[in-house]
Order: sequence, then structure tokens, then C-alpha cells
Amino acid sequence: MRSLKYHQSGTTYFVIQEEKAIAGCFYDDACSQYYLCRLLNSLGVFKVSLHAYCILPNRVALLVTPKTPTGINRLLDSVMCQYREYYRERFLRASECFGQNIRSKPLAPEESVLQCQIAIEQQPLLEGLVTHAAMYRWSSYSSNGFGVRSPYLEHHPEFDLFLRSMDDPHLRYHELTKSHHSFPSTPWPPFPLEEPAAVTDNLKK
Repeated sequence: MRSLKYHQSGTTYFVIQEEKAIAGCFYDDACSQYYLCRLLNSLGVFKVSLHAYCILPNRVALLVTPKTPTGINRLLDSVMCQYREYYRERFLRASECFGQNIRSKPLAPEESVLQCQIAIEQQPLLEGLVTHAAMYRWSSYSSNGFGVRSPYLEHHPEFDLFLRSMDDPHLRYHELTKSHHSFPSTPWPPFPLEEPAAVTDNLKK
């Protein structure tokens, strides 16, 4: 079992799980759907707010705000435990899939939550998996980009401000999406990642 890391409650984090298995973690749409269902239905249990997500064949990217210092890691540990069991029962073989390859970065005040959200939802386009972000089933783009409220997604305050700041915010969101796609050399991940530092003991309470 990997050592438990702590995150600052109320701080927004960019989180990425990268594959450990050479063949990829998600064999087909059924695998992606199972992982996504487990993730969404576990958010409330571990008190984590989800703002954006994208499940790709070899990694998962999330934009989240934990309400407890252990929420992010306990959430992902729980989801991966369930996914490993599903994978073993379906394919009759064990796989660690992501292993311990979970990295995260807190977004500093000067770093744009909106930029990170768009970068996450743009990955299927940048990798040539689809020709429009809305065509990709395993991301939050259809909800954030079209205003379809999901019981599992919570708008970040910065995104709410963006939505209130113009007459047709969703059209502007689509335009920003396309403009990011115009630059395929955009680095990924959008920010340098590091292991989260442990917080002081009083934050664990």
C-alpha cells in the first residue's frame, strides 16, 4: 500500500493518474464507463468536489477541490481498488493499471482554473481521438461546454464568474476550446506536477 499523502482542504488541484500497465488501463468503453461510475458515485463519500475530468486510454485527468486533507487520495484508492477487482473478474487476470502513478499540483492564485479545465477537456482533441470535444464520451466537456448541469460536477467559482461575465458564455467556451486545438504543441500536463507535500497534523483532524 502506498503512503498516504495529504492535500490542503479547500484548495483546487490538478490531478493525473498515469498508466503503469504497458497495454493501457482502459481496454474499451465498458472499462471507461465502469471507472467513471465508480468515480462519480464516490465523490460524496470522500467529500471531493469535481470540476472537470477526462478519462483517456492511458491516464485520467481531474480538476478537484477536496473538503478534507485525505479526500483525494482516499477517493482514488477506493476507485482503483474497485476497478482492479472489475478488471480481474472480467479479464481473468490481475493488473495494477495505474499503480502508484498519481501526481497532483495545487493551483496557485495566479494560475487559471479555467485554463486547466479547458486543457483537461481538450486532450481527446489534441490526441486525435475525436474531431470535436463534445464527441468524446469520457470527459466533462458536454456538461461544462453546453450548460448541462450534472449532479456530480460542481462549478468552480472561477468558472461561475466566467459564465456570468458575458452574454453567451458557452459559445465563448467553445471558441476557447477550438483556439486551444489550434496549437497542438500545447504542453501536457498544463502545469508541472509534483507529489503533494504532507500537511501538519492539525489538518488531519
